Order: sequence, then C-alpha cells, then structure tokens
Amino acid sequence: MELPEGAQPVFRAELTAKHHPGVRKRVGVAYDQPEARCIAEQAIRKEAAAMNQPADLINIAPS
Repeated sequence: MELPEGAQPVFRAELTAKHHPGVRKRVGVAYDQPEARCIAEQAIRKEAAAMNQPADLINIAPS
C-alpha cells in the first residue's frame, strides 16, 4: 500500500482510540504495526494475482 512507516490510524471517536488497548488485552491480541503491515501486504499481493478491481483488493486486506 506504500503508506509511510509512521502512518497512524485515524479514529472517528475519541473513545474508540481510548478503549482499543483494553480490547486488545481482553482478547489477547498484541499491537504489532510492522507485522500487521507485512500480513496486509502479503494478502494483497496474493489476491492481486486473481483480482483486478481496487475495491476487491481493499476488501481482502486485513482490518
């Protein structure tokens, strides 16, 4: 996706940003931005071979 390394998510509500660490802890998920970027890139590259619509590629990218 070629986003700059320092790109950060934009939260629509202040409470969403505030509660994300608590949700991650509760479900046992670690916040690992470099690993998330790697997973997203691999998924998009794999699916790009079969899909040629930008919306398809966005939809398969991990959220």
